[in-house]
Amino acid sequence: MESTVVYLKDRCLLSDVPKAVASKLSSARLLTTSGKKVCYCGLITVGNLTCVFLPRQTETSCSVSVKRNFSPALFKALRLYSQQSDRLNTSDDEGENLEGSEQLSLAYDLLSDYRMNGLYSRRDIHRKTNEGKPNWPRTVAKHQPYLSPSGPIYMDYEGSKSRNRTDSEASRIHAYLIQNLDVTYGEAFFGNTSFRDGGLTKPSTISKRYFLAILNGELQKLYSERDMKIFRMLIKLVKKVWGNTTTSRFIGTKSFHTIWEHMLKKVISGTINLNDKFSIPTYTNAQGKRFPAAQKGQRTDIIIHKEESNTFAIIDAKYYEATSLTTSPGWPDLVKQFFYAKAVESLYGSATIKNFFIFPGTESHFQSVLMADRKDESKTDEQYQEIDCVYINPSEVIEAYVTGGVLTDLSERLIT
Repeated sequence: MESTVVYLKDRCLLSDVPKAVASKLSSARLLTTSGKKVCYCGLITVGNLTCVFLPRQTETSCSVSVKRNFSPALFKALRLYSQQSDRLNTSDDEGENLEGSEQLSLAYDLLSDYRMNGLYSRRDIHRKTNEGKPNWPRTVAKHQPYLSPSGPIYMDYEGSKSRNRTDSEASRIHAYLIQNLDVTYGEAFFGNTSFRDGGLTKPSTISKRYFLAILNGELQKLYSERDMKIFRMLIKLVKKVWGNTTTSRFIGTKSFHTIWEHMLKKVISGTINLNDKFSIPTYTNAQGKRFPAAQKGQRTDIIIHKEESNTFAIIDAKYYEATSLTTSPGWPDLVKQFFYAKAVESLYGSATIKNFFIFPGTESHFQSVLMADRKDESKTDEQYQEIDCVYINPSEVIEAYVTGGVLTDLSERLIT
């Protein structure tokens, strides 16, 4: 059983994608509006082919080995985001779910357990006479002691010996499922495959009903928390994933911009929330009655504050290519940032206010965005707050996010 893993990136040309995968992307509408580029970050499996789509602006010249090392961090980030997403309430994109999040969790946890503990082994306990650990209640009940001045002496005793068996049918099913998961996801999730069958044969029957019968039966005999957890996950896997007849799998998102924003919030220090302090739109009817619309109010991505200098930085996490005018934020994005600066200024008139776009990338293409005279671009319109452009390698953000770290240099740059 072999699988081929291909590493591409979000927003690559559809013509660069293997045809079978391109067809699935098109059917699932995971393309840009032009239909010429991929709009997806994660992985897709079609038969024995796995395509991993790294974030846009990932270093394209890096070797397969480097991409293979970066891929596990990406899926750790997707998994962490999936676990935290139910508590998110900070983005207009709230509710955009990660495709295949349950499948990601099951596959990741099962493979992680296998890498740490190996295949399931059944612990059989056999009763023996004069062997193993003595069972004194059974010995007293079955054997006549010899009486001595120092007390009764038992010439024979009832004992028990335990033996771990890895050749049970449940172990073979565990091995079969782990092998399938490892072939499909091992390299993408961990950088390499690790399955070793230990000489086990395949299960007697390959069917969803048979697997569930064996797994459920074995679960009833277990008392180890770890074993029970593994078998519950295996049962869920067979019911919801393995038993599905579809030939392709998706684990990822079309809306990586939501995750980009979420990750940056976590790795930039000094963040605060001012959304509940901003003034809100209020409608007035013909009778003069006012109707506040707080849900239509301003909602910034990220704001950080440095008390010592009374400086505020307003940050918009933009998952844009930002290498040309056509791939950079348009007028609606600019207007929001200009007005966010006005909103903060209305609350803290004496503060220093900075404005930023943060793009994924390893090379800076634009330094800032400002409003200039239409006929003489050297004349800046001071009524609009200049927006500085910052480019940050996606791998740096992801690595800090999954390790619970902070990007200190970036944080200081934004507020200094």
